[in-house]
Amino acid sequence: MITSRATLAIVLLTVANTFAETVVQAPALTAPPSIGYSLIRMIGALCLVFALLFGALYLFKNWQRLNPGRRNQQKLQVLEVKSLGQRHAIYVVAYENQRLLLSSSPTGVTMLTQLPEAVPAIEPAEVALENPSLPSFAETFLQVLAKKS
Repeated sequence: MITSRATLAIVLLTVANTFAETVVQAPALTAPPSIGYSLIRMIGALCLVFALLFGALYLFKNWQRLNPGRRNQQKLQVLEVKSLGQRHAIYVVAYENQRLLLSSSPTGVTMLTQLPEAVPAIEPAEVALENPSLPSFAETFLQVLAKKS
């Protein structure tokens, strides 16, 4: 029995010695990087963090402009505003095809009346094409100048 224990101990010591020789030696310590290099890395990392912070802030504030699907879906628009004095104003507001005349005061907002539906604006070029008998602006201007002189 002593021989088997001694043999086992010799085998275990041999295996342990083999593993101890194959263990990778820790690399020798190198000199730390210079202070200038460390300072440049720190400032670069700080700039990167600030750039990410400001980029996230810009996206948070302007996410609606960057979302192309919702641009044409605005149904409520303020067409005109007329100030009537301190904290009093009249608004023409459009919602889909309706137009409303609203007043605002310190006590609240009141709907004054519902306006007729908006008529699509006609471009001056379209009027000239539809009615070619009308003289152009240049012709009318020359006639007025000829009358004055």
